[in-house]
Amino acid sequence: MNYGLIQFNFSAVNKNKALDKLTTMLVDEKVIGNKDNFLKALLAREAQSTTGVGVLSMTFGAVSKAPHGGIFAIAVGVVSNPIMYLLALVLGSVLGAILLIVSLNLGKKVEK
Repeated sequence: MNYGLIQFNFSAVNKNKALDKLTTMLVDEKVIGNKDNFLKALLAREAQSTTGVGVLSMTFGAVSKAPHGGIFAIAVGVVSNPIMYLLALVLGSVLGAILLIVSLNLGKKVEK
């Protein structure tokens, strides 16, 4: 793990600018070779779907300093509104499960 890649005071005006800024950092640190190809693939993946957890937590005013920390972010106290953050995790997980089930069932219908 390269601890130099951890960003504590990171800011960007939107998600695409944040991804661009992080991708530039990865190129500068020689983690990836081609910024354009990596960023294009990253943005394509982001356009596919979301679990909704991030949207829900922002809607509920629950900010996490460790956005991928899940329930552990609550345990270490880096979440501004732990109850609403937990609710966002639960609702986002349920939404993600429902979307997965629906997409798998649609895929089976197409195969027949």
